[in-house]
Amino acid sequence: EGLLRLDEGNQTQLSAGAPIRVGERLLAVAHPATIELSDGTHLDLHADTELSFRRESSGGLTVLLHGAEGRLFCEVAKREAPFRVVSRDLTVEVLGTQFAVDQEVRVSRVVVVEGRVEASSGTDRRVLTADQGAELRDGLAKLEPLQVTARDRVGWLPRVREGGAAEPAPALREVRRRRVERLERGGH
Repeated sequence: EGLLRLDEGNQTQLSAGAPIRVGERLLAVAHPATIELSDGTHLDLHADTELSFRRESSGGLTVLLHGAEGRLFCEVAKREAPFRVVSRDLTVEVLGTQFAVDQEVRVSRVVVVEGRVEASSGTDRRVLTADQGAELRDGLAKLEPLQVTARDRVGWLPRVREGGAAEPAPALREVRRRRVERLERGGH
């Protein structure tokens, strides 16, 4: 419940614990749909968010946002290799733990809830910390500072809306987790 596997025009409902492979396109149909990686990293997808995973030669993992719009909240466990999220023209690399990436038709943005991330577009790079954000509008090459509190931007996520991002809300504990052990081991 919550995630579909998109494969050559076919849509298949993913069951709890179903393996997710590098390169597969997934679509969130519930709100939020949660993916839990084997290292404890949590990805919460807003409904209608489409993504896939790419394994980097460095051993890192990149989440690619597809489609015109999507929202993704990441609570990243400490890791040895880089963790990135790439939207249309914006790349966010984890230097800390919790952040949200929004992709809209003409703008991509990142907001940090806790920790630090590096946001980049072309040669423009910014390190952002808690309650800081940046956005990139179509046709512009420069990241613009975003003046908004992180909790305002991720209010669609029950565990943030109901009080600390670190502790899942009771309703979220019931969300089925998808183990991505093959993905973390580099499987296909």
